[in-house]
Amino acid sequence: MLRSNFRTAVNGSQIQTQVQLNAFPQYRVVAQSSLELDEFREIMKPGEVYARVALVTDDVYVFYADQQNAAAYRVDLSADELETQVDIIRESISLFDGGQNITFPFEIATARDLYGKLFAPIAQNLEGAEHVIFEPDGALLRLPIDLLVTDDAS
Repeated sequence: MLRSNFRTAVNGSQIQTQVQLNAFPQYRVVAQSSLELDEFREIMKPGEVYARVALVTDDVYVFYADQQNAAAYRVDLSADELETQVDIIRESISLFDGGQNITFPFEIATARDLYGKLFAPIAQNLEGAEHVIFEPDGALLRLPIDLLVTDDAS
């Protein structure tokens, strides 16, 4: 009986919290709902782009949208290969070994290669963006996107 009352109280509290959060627009972004592509593009501001990396089993996909364009494509990289490249980049920044942090020269070639593999089809669109909304998945959750090198001149 006590457990049942507790469960009822928790459920009621969750519902009450959700209702109160609906008053905040930023909550609606994470609420479980969906938008059609046209609706999504209408709410985007000029110069704003959205890029999402998603892992589906061992495949890596990118979805891109801005006010005029949208694209979705499979990346020529497996989830394991993505993990390896992220590890190489992270370990070049700082590696904990023998009780101390060790830094190495930044792995710029790997950072450039990974950017190319992930974003080559949309690189031109990203270059002109004023605001990039990036949603990572998998190993990219452990790597700030601004560590990827966008051009060969760098």
